[in-house]
Amino acid sequence: MARPRRTKTLKVHIKIIGPLSVNTNNIIAATNEIFAQAKVVVQFPPIEPLNLPEDELEFFEPMDVGACRSDPAQDQIDISAFRNNAGAKDVVAYVCRTIVGDAVDGCSTHPRGVPMVVIESQAPNSVLAHELGHLLMLDHCGDLLTNRLMNSSVSPIPPPLELTDDEIRRMRRSRLLKNL
Repeated sequence: MARPRRTKTLKVHIKIIGPLSVNTNNIIAATNEIFAQAKVVVQFPPIEPLNLPEDELEFFEPMDVGACRSDPAQDQIDISAFRNNAGAKDVVAYVCRTIVGDAVDGCSTHPRGVPMVVIESQAPNSVLAHELGHLLMLDHCGDLLTNRLMNSSVSPIPPPLELTDDEIRRMRRSRLLKNL
């Protein structure tokens, strides 16, 4: 398949929960490097720390993502209210210290109509791109021995991570993407 000609964009607001030190530059670079294969530019507005009062912060540490399947856990529902400056089709990536539940480093389960992902602050740089892949209609691939973005291995996968032509077609049909 010929690679797409028209560039699309995805806007992702990173919101850091609590006082964490996160190397967002590496996460942003890895995400854009991977999505460039599909001619998708991920736009990142300024990163926003969620400086919640201590009594509210403790509700989200650790962040419970439950089964990380079709229904969001209560923590995901509660944190989804903090979408300052994000449009209806913008994604919010919440970065927390620790995730508990069935997810390892991140989870893309979200309340209906509220596109969001949750990732751990110490997760590999590619985890944000992987979780965004789920929001863009991509499923895990079956082969754990590949360097595919949607590999479901719990071990970090060395770059470069790849998208198949079919994955590129599927993700470019997502309503979250806008034409540039």
